[in-house]
Amino acid sequence: MMKEWLAKLALVVFIVSMIVIAINTMPQHKNYHCHSKNFHLYESIEANGNVFLKTKKECIDIRDIKEKK
Repeated sequence: MMKEWLAKLALVVFIVSMIVIAINTMPQHKNYHCHSKNFHLYESIEANGNVFLKTKKECIDIRDIKEKK
């Protein structure tokens, strides 16, 4: 009786620990923004945030791409 109870408890602890690991290792999606005057890429500080920091990467503004004819 005690072994069955301990086995069930161990299973619950294992499942809960796997869920915690999965939540903590999920990828964080950041927002990106290309500045139209200095053409540098800005990256959000937090996942899906709206506060951006300038990176060293340059980018191309899609409004500057000419349409092919």
